Amino acid sequence: MTAHTAASHSHQPTQREPHGQADSPMLRMQQTMLAWVAKLGPAERVAQNGMLLALRLIYGWFFATTGWGKLNNLEGVTGFFESLGLPAPGMMAALTATTELVGGVLLLVGFGTRITSAVLAFVMLVALGTAHADEAFAGLEAFTEQAPYPFLLATLLLVAFGPGRIALDRFMHAKARACRVAWGTPGD
Repeated sequence: MTAHTAASHSHQPTQREPHGQADSPMLRMQQTMLAWVAKLGPAERVAQNGMLLALRLIYGWFFATTGWGKLNNLEGVTGFFESLGLPAPGMMAALTATTELVGGVLLLVGFGTRITSAVLAFVMLVALGTAHADEAFAGLEAFTEQAPYPFLLATLLLVAFGPGRIALDRFMHAKARACRVAWGTPGD
C-alpha cells in the first residue's frame, strides 16, 4: 500500500461526526430506539388508563355483585361468620356486604377510588386472615390461589395508581380546580 493510498483510507472525525461514528449502524439504531421511546409516552399513558379502567369495571362489578348477593343472604353469611368465630357476626355480615356493594359501585364510576380501594383491600385482608387462613398462609403459592387474592391485588393497584383518566374522580378534581381558579383561591 502506498502512502497516498493509506492516507486516503484513514478518516478523520469532523465536527458533524464525533469520533467518526455519524453513519454507524449502532448510532442509527440508538437514535431510532430513542425516537420510538419518545412516541411510546402517550401510548403508555393510554394503555395505563385503559388498564385502570378495566380493573375498576371488572372488580367493581364483582365487588358489587358479591355484596348484593351477601345482602340477599344475610342469614347465611351471618351463620358463616359465626362459624369463623367472628365477633358480632350479624353486624359484620351486613357491614361486609354493604362495603362490597357500595365499594363496587364506587369503583365502577371511579369515585373516591383510592379510599374505596383501601377499604376493600382491608376487607380482602380480613377475608384472607379469617375465612381463608388455614390455606392462605401455607406458602406463597397457596396465598395467591385464594379467592380474595386477585381482589386484594386489584384494589392495591388502584390505591397505588388511582382511577385513571376515565373516572368521576378526575372530573370532580378538574371541576374543583376550575372553581378554585375562578374564585382565586389557592389549590394544588
